Amino acid sequence: MNLKTCKQIRKQSKVILVEWFKSLVSKDESENVNENNILSYLSPQTHLFANNQLRLSAYSFKWTVKKVKALVRKTHIDVTAVRLKDIEENNS
Repeated sequence: MNLKTCKQIRKQSKVILVEWFKSLVSKDESENVNENNILSYLSPQTHLFANNQLRLSAYSFKWTVKKVKALVRKTHIDVTAVRLKDIEENNS
């Protein structure tokens, strides 16, 4: 992928993380969350160790980028059209 597409994927990943995070918290708390500060709300621990393997934590920024990139490659849809429900449907 070229740099322009990767930049779009990283930006869309933040949008997806905001959408996911707002579904977890109350309406009052969700008003403070946006694309600029979503990374401060996420856990700093991005990996977990299970069954003698190091894996990405679900819904971390890097995990979301990986899922969006795989979805774009697989379905050839526009990066800006990818939403949280698309990732959840593809992940199941």
